[in-house]
This record gives sequence, structure tokens and C-alpha cells, in this order.
Amino acid sequence: MKFKKTLILAPLAIIALSSSAFADDTSDMSYSVGYSMGKNLQGQLQDSNISIDNKEIVSGLTDGIKGQDAKLSQDDMRKAMIDLQNQAMAAANKAQAK
Repeated sequence: MKFKKTLILAPLAIIALSSSAFADDTSDMSYSVGYSMGKNLQGQLQDSNISIDNKEIVSGLTDGIKGQDAKLSQDDMRKAMIDLQNQAMAAANKAQAK
């Protein structure tokens, strides 16, 4: 269990530290984590040629971090994620066919 936590936290620590010299400022570290997550997501979405509403991504992330109730039911979120996966698979299959 400790090993898994290290695997998850280590990249975040590296990202946070690389943004400014030993970024001991919580604001810098927090921004760095958020920016890294955003760039990673952007790359994944671009590779899949999928369009997503950035405001809703931020809204969902904010609600999750704050521990607020989700705007959607678990069932609706599951369906949305399945739709997203299906779109990504269709885009990948289309790209392979070319």
C-alpha cells in the first residue's frame, strides 16, 4: 500500500518541484499539479480528437476536490464516461484505418 502511495505522489512531487526552485509555496505547487493535469488531459484529448467542455472539467474537478455532491448521478457519470471511451476508441480505429 505504501508503495502505491509513493508511485502516485512521486510524480506529483517532481512536477511541483520542477516548476520553480524547490517550490515551497503552496500556491506554486498547487498550480503546478493542476497545470500538469491539464496538459496531460489536453494531450490525451487531442490524440483522440475529442472535444470536451473545459469549464465543466474544472467544475467537476472543483466539486470533487471540495467533497461536494456531484451534479450528475453515478449512473449518468458512468454513462458519460462510457460514451467518452467509445468516442476515443472510434477515433483510434478511424486513425488506424487510414
